[in-house]
Amino acid sequence: MKAEFPALLLASMQILTMGYSRSLHPRTASNRVYPICFENGSNPAARPTIVRFMKARVYVSMKPTVLDPQGQTIRGALNSMGHKEIASVRQGKYFEIGIADGTPRDSAATILDEIARDVLANPVIEEYRVEILD
Repeated sequence: MKAEFPALLLASMQILTMGYSRSLHPRTASNRVYPICFENGSNPAARPTIVRFMKARVYVSMKPTVLDPQGQTIRGALNSMGHKEIASVRQGKYFEIGIADGTPRDSAATILDEIARDVLANPVIEEYRVEILD
């Protein structure tokens, strides 16, 4: 299973090295950003093609039994700004991860669960949730 990690990391590294293109189709009015590749290596004069891949979202938050001082500070700031209806705030982290083409969905779920548990969250004080998008 560890041999599959480089495929995910490679996909992330490719995203960082490619250009980006905005999808502004009039019917969808989407501002979603897609990475683009050039057919002839990195030649910008070549016709670009859009690369689509499966995405995953990982949400990490403090366990309910753990105090969240940053959340309490945010709640206090909101209350002092006149938002007295805010009773509590829990702060967390959000990760959006691109998954390499051809990776089976169940394999990606297993890998992402392992990454979230071992790297993205501290299982002693944090809980996490993984969502895979098509």
